[in-house]
Order: sequence, then structure tokens, then C-alpha cells
Amino acid sequence: MFRPVLRRDLMAAVRRTRRHYGLNTGDVLVLDVLLSFLPCRDRTSGQDRPITAETMPVIYAANATICGRANDMDPRVLRRHIARLVSAGFLVRRDSATGKRFALRAGGQVRGAYGLDVSPLLSRHAEISETAARLDEEAEEMRSLRAEALTLRGTLLDRAGALTAEALSFVETAKTVLRRTSLAVRDALAIRDRMRRLLGACEAPCPAPENAPTPDDQDTTATARETDEMTAGNGESVRQVESPKIDTKSVGPIRPETIFTTWDVCSALHDLRPTPPKTVREFQEFIYDLGPYLGVAHRTLADAILAIGWTEMLRALNVMVERAATISNPNGYLVSLTRDWLARSGRNRVDCSRATA
Repeated sequence: MFRPVLRRDLMAAVRRTRRHYGLNTGDVLVLDVLLSFLPCRDRTSGQDRPITAETMPVIYAANATICGRANDMDPRVLRRHIARLVSAGFLVRRDSATGKRFALRAGGQVRGAYGLDVSPLLSRHAEISETAARLDEEAEEMRSLRAEALTLRGTLLDRAGALTAEALSFVETAKTVLRRTSLAVRDALAIRDRMRRLLGACEAPCPAPENAPTPDDQDTTATARETDEMTAGNGESVRQVESPKIDTKSVGPIRPETIFTTWDVCSALHDLRPTPPKTVREFQEFIYDLGPYLGVAHRTLADAILAIGWTEMLRALNVMVERAATISNPNGYLVSLTRDWLARSGRNRVDCSRATA
């Protein structure tokens, strides 16, 4: 059983869902022609009446007649389309013993027939309509996602100098991917979200202002605050809590020629600071400020510098800037880089387990 439905409404839903059900335009044309043989036209007004459960759903017209209505389609092509519609579950063959199609009449009225039964299509009308509505919603969402992603792509291309080679390649090829008709909504969402992250990284402020406090300034401020707290306890001794800081003396001396050479190959850092640091102190300030800018905690940054030194830390932060759009846990990523370096060098100067991810 099925609800009454107009032929044009049924075919409109079929056209919107044909790819979903694996049909091509020829299949849809043949199905529309077959439905035109149903006795659902009002002879007086010439208007289509709804197809109801009382409508005889078997089409017994000969292939030659069907081909004539289907723009003189070749009979072999017609047979292929009918086979596809049967496989899709939209038609059922009602064959006579001789394989011929004809009507069964009684009292001058057609009571039945042998031929092509479209009742499976009619019984699936509700399912097809719901699928069509869902696909329309997805298509609307896809249009919005494509428009937003292409707008973001244009903005990112205007700022190509701030992108890594891998990120720029992704942005350049995104247009081709977005044009694919087979692109799923989840894939379009992934492209849109990654472009948002890349644009956010491009628009982030430079992490090394000229008047930024140095590590030693941070240590002095923390020590002064802790000293005040120790003398504010009504004469009682208050335990001083050590703040997470980088002891620049315990890390070891920095060879200027080494760190300047390292800066030259850290191209991702050049976008954040076009003018290279001029002194070792400026390098330390830059590294100290860049860690939190990338989302790395001070404690994690301190442990990593103690483990691998300032020069290797510069290389590690360069890698993190290049991959900023794909790193979801900056603390854990830096800990992993530090442990890899220690493993390669055969050293274990500091326990990186304190750097929580």
C-alpha cells in the first residue's frame, strides 16, 4: 500500500535521488515513460490524477511503443535500462508463459496484465521522498561549505608568504578537490576547518615584541613576588614555591656562530620575525616567547631546553611552526621531539616526563 501521489511529484523525487540509487539519466527517462502509460489522466480536464492503490500498476505496452515515447530509443538500449530499473528495485517483471505482455480483460474492463509492474516504485515513494529531502539539505550545506572554503582559499593565497610549502600545496589543490561532485560533506568540512586553522596561524600576532620581558626579568619578578609572600606570614616561615623557569646558566653556553647558522635554515621562523635576532640574548628571548605562542607550557619549554639546548630548541620550534595547523597537542609534540633527539644523541640530561602533554 502507498499514499496517493502525482506522477510529476514522484518523478521529481526520483530525479533528485538517481545517483543515490545508482540510476543514470536514461534510466530515469524510461521510468518516466513507463509511468506515462498508467491510466491516471482525467479524460475530461486532461489533468493528471494521483496514482492510487486502485490504479492498475502493470504496463503491458510493447517495447516498440515504449521506444516511440522514449524519443525513438533503440530497443537494445531500452532492455538495458529496464534491467537496471529491475536491479534497483523499482520494477518487477510480470511475464506470461510466452513472455509476451498483454492485458487481462473481464467485462470489457482491464482487470490485470502481464508486463512491467511499477508497484515497487510506488510503495517506496515515502522512502524516496525522504531521501530527496535529506540530499537537498546536504546539497545546501555543501554549497555553503564550498563557498566558504573557496573564500578562505583566496585569502590564504594572498598571504602565501606566511605558509609552509606543504600548506601552500594543500591550499592550491583544494579548489580541484572542492569541485568534485563525489565530495562528501565530512571531507568538505575537513578542508574548511584546516583552512580556518591556517588562516588563524597567519593572522596571529608576532610573538616577539621589542619590549617583551626577558627570561631573567621573569625570574626576577617571580623571586620578588615570592619574597614578599615569605615576609607576609606574621613572622612564620613560609615555604617558597619554585616557579617554572628556564635557568639559562645551567643549559650551557651558546656558540653565536652555531645559533646564527641554525637561524638561517629555520625558514618558518623568518615569517614570524623577518629581522633575525642580533645577539644571543635576543635569540633566548625569542625562543622563550615563541613557546607559549605555540601553546607550549613554560614548564615543558624549560625541560626541553635543559634537555637539548637552545640551538636544537630553535630547530624544534621551527618544525612546530611549519606543522602548526596539524598539531593538536603542542606540549606533547615538543616532548616527543625532545625524546627523539635524546634517543638519537644517546643522551638523557633531563627527565622529560615532567613535561605533561
